[in-house]
Amino acid sequence: MAITSAQVQQLYVAYLGRAADKAGLDYWLGELNANPATITLEQVRANFVNEQPEYAAAYGGLNRTETVSKIYLNLFGRPADAAGLAYWTTGGGASVSADQLLVAFINGASATDAKTVANKVLVSEVYTSTAADSYTQADAAEVLADVDSTAGSVTAALDKLSDGTLAGIAIPAGVATIKAQAAAEAAQTAYETSKVASLQALNDKVVALNADYNVTLAPFKDGADNNKTIDYAEAEVAINNATLLRNDIAGGANVTTAQIELNAKQAADKVADERAKLVNTQADAVKNIDAYNAAVVADNKLTAPTKDKIDTDTGALQGIIDATTANTAAFNAASSAYVAAGGTAIANADALYAAISTADAATLAKIDAAFNTGVFTTTYADVRADGVAKAAKTASTEALTEAENKVGAAYVAAAKASVVAAKKLADVKAADALVAEGTAETNAYTAVKDVTKDAQKAVTELTYASKVEDTADAATVNGTAKADLFYFTSTTHTNDFTIGTAGDASSLFTKGDALYIGEGYTFNSGALSAGNNNVKEVFFIKGGNGVQVVIESTVAGSTNTTTNATTGVVTDTANATDTAAIITLTGVTDVAQLSFSNGVISHVA
Repeated sequence: MAITSAQVQQLYVAYLGRAADKAGLDYWLGELNANPATITLEQVRANFVNEQPEYAAAYGGLNRTETVSKIYLNLFGRPADAAGLAYWTTGGGASVSADQLLVAFINGASATDAKTVANKVLVSEVYTSTAADSYTQADAAEVLADVDSTAGSVTAALDKLSDGTLAGIAIPAGVATIKAQAAAEAAQTAYETSKVASLQALNDKVVALNADYNVTLAPFKDGADNNKTIDYAEAEVAINNATLLRNDIAGGANVTTAQIELNAKQAADKVADERAKLVNTQADAVKNIDAYNAAVVADNKLTAPTKDKIDTDTGALQGIIDATTANTAAFNAASSAYVAAGGTAIANADALYAAISTADAATLAKIDAAFNTGVFTTTYADVRADGVAKAAKTASTEALTEAENKVGAAYVAAAKASVVAAKKLADVKAADALVAEGTAETNAYTAVKDVTKDAQKAVTELTYASKVEDTADAATVNGTAKADLFYFTSTTHTNDFTIGTAGDASSLFTKGDALYIGEGYTFNSGALSAGNNNVKEVFFIKGGNGVQVVIESTVAGSTNTTTNATTGVVTDTANATDTAAIITLTGVTDVAQLSFSNGVISHVA
């Protein structure tokens, strides 16, 4: 599964307290997603902690408490709570290596903390894509400094990309907000895709634990949608399955693990009481108790064959016996040989299984000598294995019964109850861990969705911005007397339209106006015929009514546009697949009046 940009940004945020530089981000993503990958995400985490000079400079000389506190601040924007700090420094998490702390913190994040991380990653994504050559580590940290779980903190951080706060970065107002929406939506899609495998793994663990309980779990499978793969919405059944199983093992949703732990302790105390009574009344009590415990262990290791297996194996042997008169004769001869050795006549496969299952070692050797021969060798081996397993289980059960009689019913009852209580506690704790894994996933995914909703809402609140991607071909979109921002939210542009109406000065695309077309475009200052078919490009072409912007929706968009030799006006090529958007900027008289940077076409003169 591809590693997402957000996963790598988390490393920069957690360990270095800043957004990634684009070169670094692209490098790690290239290595992680190569085919085959040259490095794993776990190895990248280790690299950050053990090999990066920037990490060494930031954490060198810090003790465990200080390291944990610093990562808490970077990730969650708050000091570590006392309980969390104690756990990671002197408690159960004290042995977790520094390169694994990020994973551990994310996995245990509350809903609020998860939202803070998601917001910081979103701002990091926008800063990284925007900064380009103006990137500085100081600004990459500054832009995250006040980001928390609120949408307002994201807005304030993104505003820094427009208001001159950050060196060399001043994109038009609102562009960062639009970029954030696209980044958030892409991050949510990538997150959903990347998490299906881990949800499958969670469900597999639930199913394995359920082997002793048989809870009816929702199936983990592709549903009634149009795709042929399991998507995130379908994979989420794993989370509810974990809760269903936990509650079944515990005996109800309201039964706490603490209560089950108490029950297990009380059951163990009861065993101790019964042991003390035996020691006070039996001279061989300790010997008998040890023998009983050993007999329980031995008996638990043995399993008698099922009736179905016995029937299958004896049936197969009987089939060989009955297959030909020669085979029947051979079996009868084997029976006679066994009788001659001191045994009792064996008439068929069922009788042979019965004889094996009650035979001692000497008798079994005689049965082997008589029947393990000729055409019966393979099927005899299966029947023999069944009989030997049955005999072993019978002997074990008899030994256990004898041991039980020596320690008495009260001790046996207490010991059995304690075993049941201990298993219940162990299984509930295992189920608790699966539920916790599911809860962490729910918190993380909720945060990702909420960040997307916040980003979408922020775009709708840009009163000076006009969404133009849904505009019909040949339509006109008018500006206002104030600075306008026109934008797409799709990166595939095909609709043609005009911005501004000739003769209406206030409607024109004028100085201060901007058109955001999205990420991933390369500006080409030449003619359409000079296009580079290896990248998506944007061209400025001087036409009759204004400069035309040609935006490729594929790497070959310029191949199906037509330029009028007289007027210079660009139109779609007739009968060709439309792979370009052609936008006329009314009132723009020269391409020199426009600039292109960060996906933004700006009127600058």
